[in-house]
Amino acid sequence: MVVKSVSAHGRAQAFALAAPQARVVVILRDPWGYVSSVMRGTAQGKFVSDAVLDWIPGSETGRRYGLTLAELTEMPVVERLAWNWAAMNEAFLDAFGDRPNARMIRYDLLCERPAPLAREIFDFVGLPWHRQTEAFIAQSTTFRGAERYYGVFRDASQAPHRWRHEMPLGDQRRVDAILQRTRLARYCPDLGSDVTQCPVSENSCMSGTGQ
Repeated sequence: MVVKSVSAHGRAQAFALAAPQARVVVILRDPWGYVSSVMRGTAQGKFVSDAVLDWIPGSETGRRYGLTLAELTEMPVVERLAWNWAAMNEAFLDAFGDRPNARMIRYDLLCERPAPLAREIFDFVGLPWHRQTEAFIAQSTTFRGAERYYGVFRDASQAPHRWRHEMPLGDQRRVDAILQRTRLARYCPDLGSDVTQCPVSENSCMSGTGQ
């Protein structure tokens, strides 16, 4: 059985306890791409609101950084979304950070090398590699037509960088300021750095960063 979810952060700890033998792969999108995507989706009417905030103060991340609902509500939307991103992804670190059966891989690197990194993921989780899988990856990551918001066919070489053209520099800096306060900063590139995929564990070495 394979479960794919974009909203399982609240159940991550339960999954870790209930299925310790399962393999877990967390695809980590950078906060700028996440914020930009949610704002775009909200503008297109895909979401009722840009972020649900009331769960954050009671989360481990909320307590860790002393976040209150009143404080979050008063923030600009990009900051609210950045904290939402941080709380979701730190939930995965809290659940799987010390487990050898979990891996985290950066979304932008997966877009750069979709077939090789997808094959590494398949090997890690014990799934067989099939030529149909390889053909689908080649087709879906080189799409040049009109994209749908929830579509899986897109130009993967451009997808990770769209936020650079959509988000004002001031908003980029707001997101970065929040990122640098969190445990996730070491897992994410800044606007110019390059790191490779890494285990979820915070004690792991990250190639290419010097950290």
